[in-house]
Amino acid sequence: FEARLPSNYRTQVAARGLTLYQAITIASLIEREAAVSDERPVIASVILNRLAVGQRLEIDATVQYALGSPDNWWPNVGGLDFRSLESPYNTYYVPGLPSGPIANPGLDSILAVANAADTNYYYYRALCDGSRRHAFAVTYEEHLANACP
Repeated sequence: FEARLPSNYRTQVAARGLTLYQAITIASLIEREAAVSDERPVIASVILNRLAVGQRLEIDATVQYALGSPDNWWPNVGGLDFRSLESPYNTYYVPGLPSGPIANPGLDSILAVANAADTNYYYYRALCDGSRRHAFAVTYEEHLANACP
């Protein structure tokens, strides 16, 4: 880990007000949410923007992690009331970051935290075209408009 981490990484994330542990926790969220590498810094910006204003992260992958078991690490969570699942990992339930990482982040996700895009986005959701890309939005109304038909 130390051999791959850039020497200035701790300084970069500290400038964002994060400890190394918090940065790796965020990187784990990015790892589970991003399917397309060039979106990682944008997803990082959404997470950091939400944290900056005290908005819950509400990341679906944290619900999957909280419900997972050795036989099913990433269960289907369709139809579940995400806010009802009491877990320190469920970001619909707890404010701020989950109590720890939810995945082993790759280097691209780790670097995305330190090099987050400069955006005004607070929301994202998967596009409906099967590309595994996301639509990003500034307002909740825009986010709702990005829903699949």
